[in-house]
Amino acid sequence: MFKRKFFELRSDFSHHVEVYTDGSKDGIRTAAAVVAPNSVKTVRLPDNASIFTAEIYALDMALDIIRRKRSEDYAVFRILCLAYKQSRAAMSKIH
Repeated sequence: MFKRKFFELRSDFSHHVEVYTDGSKDGIRTAAAVVAPNSVKTVRLPDNASIFTAEIYALDMALDIIRRKRSEDYAVFRILCLAYKQSRAAMSKIH
């Protein structure tokens, strides 16, 4: 279901440049990342940073990339690895 919706959104915004963001927390380690054409940025955040802080930081990095280019339309996709893995695990128990 999520995969299908993602591909529908990509199709709807096919004329836009795709930018992906992710904020992660693994134990005490926290990081943010953004991936765009010709640009990959990652940053390790302070250990006490929350997952919310990581997600916002990743979005801010994406906006920084977009501000510098300004000449194109962009679609920003937030990567939800944990939510995706949890939903897949839940679905596998049903089937």
